[in-house]
Amino acid sequence: MGDPNAPALDGLALIETLDRHGVDYVLVGGLAATVHGATRLTTDMDVVPQWTTSNHARLASALRELNGGLRIEGVGDPVDYPLDERTFTAFEVSTWRTDLGDLDVIIGIPTHKAGQLRGFDDLVTSSETFRLGTSEVRVMTARPLGLGSEARV
Repeated sequence: MGDPNAPALDGLALIETLDRHGVDYVLVGGLAATVHGATRLTTDMDVVPQWTTSNHARLASALRELNGGLRIEGVGDPVDYPLDERTFTAFEVSTWRTDLGDLDVIIGIPTHKAGQLRGFDDLVTSSETFRLGTSEVRVMTARPLGLGSEARV
């Protein structure tokens, strides 16, 4: 259940940092499920950002503020990796160790069709907006995955 060496997740502070930098994203994964009422524990935050150069630059700026380092499976400590508008195009999924916990940056959510992903543009149209602290946050629902209106993340 997560990396025991990771800083404790402060999801609210992480969201507020992304908001302060103007990052456009949809919150997905365990924290999104928690917003919808799930009680399972999550140790990181997962986001699908808008896939534009300017948004990537804002995300990189936020990660630099949080002393973000790239987590690589099998390597103990995060590695220094250039954080700029080109960084995220090298990965479909990247995990960043920050002072506020781990942040997974994901190009999209897999669908029931092999090889297809739902990216920001698809997810944002059916996301719900919640006020978390001082931020308005788009949170994924299960509807874009074709799970029905009664299902949640």
